[in-house]
Amino acid sequence: MPIRGFVTGNRYRVAFSILMAVAGAFPAVPQKLSDQKKAVVQVIASHDVDQGGKKQPVVEAGTGFLIAPGDIILTASHVVTFREPSKADDKSSDSVFRFSDGVTARYSPRITVKLGDGREVNAVPITKLGLLQANRMRDYCALRLEQKLPGPPLELGDWQDIEDGDDLTVWGFPLGLPGPALIKASVAVKVTARVQIEGEKTADEVRTLVFQGPNNKGMSGGPVIHNRSGKVVGIVSTKLVGITNALEKVRDQIPPALRSGTLQLQGINPNRTLLDIINVLDNFLISGMGSAVSTDTVKAELVPIGASK
Repeated sequence: MPIRGFVTGNRYRVAFSILMAVAGAFPAVPQKLSDQKKAVVQVIASHDVDQGGKKQPVVEAGTGFLIAPGDIILTASHVVTFREPSKADDKSSDSVFRFSDGVTARYSPRITVKLGDGREVNAVPITKLGLLQANRMRDYCALRLEQKLPGPPLELGDWQDIEDGDDLTVWGFPLGLPGPALIKASVAVKVTARVQIEGEKTADEVRTLVFQGPNNKGMSGGPVIHNRSGKVVGIVSTKLVGITNALEKVRDQIPPALRSGTLQLQGINPNRTLLDIINVLDNFLISGMGSAVSTDTVKAELVPIGASK
């Protein structure tokens, strides 16, 4: 090669290297909000309870979001499970978990995912219930759809990229709204704790993201997206203000009481009235803070089921 050609070629290579270095200095452009919205779905789970000898359906609704390869939905475990007093033959398995306090958690037998166009697609849990439901802080579940969805999936981010005060976008279905609502939030604090999971010999590290922003029933399972990277860093688990654990326990105890008899006081069933009051408080109290399960643990669990990180 002539001297001039050699120099010119080197100049191009140097210029190309500089361009690549400059491009790498800028973070990837986050997904548009419209694309994020397409990946958010409503998760509906139902089971039957015996009320006075009659089977009555109980329906729970929450939020989920699509990840690659297009047939996996992530949501909160408590959206697709229900708790009831343990039966004598209850044994823990992939779909049932018996707690030591006499309560058994089960996956709901009917789970569907409602898409933005109104269609509903059947889904089945592929997360082992005994592994995750044992502690509410590890409150997530992967669902397998019966068909792949065309929408753009969301990508899971990393715990170390989050800093206190970072801006977040949270998607969900609060207050029974027909479409996914966008909530602006910020990182309040990152919490890492060693927690003894029931049935496990060793303590487990649990990472929880506490965010500041409106949170309401129906948001559970929604994606918490880091605005700087555009990636999901948490799955909405609980609101930090609302009905207390004591009221939760009372609500769990009411259905068996309803099945055992129909006590009436001047034509009013006090158990039914108390249940209605607790449900109204749970459904419509809006919290200014919420917690989300870190996606770091979720990413590790997704590898064996063929889902993308």
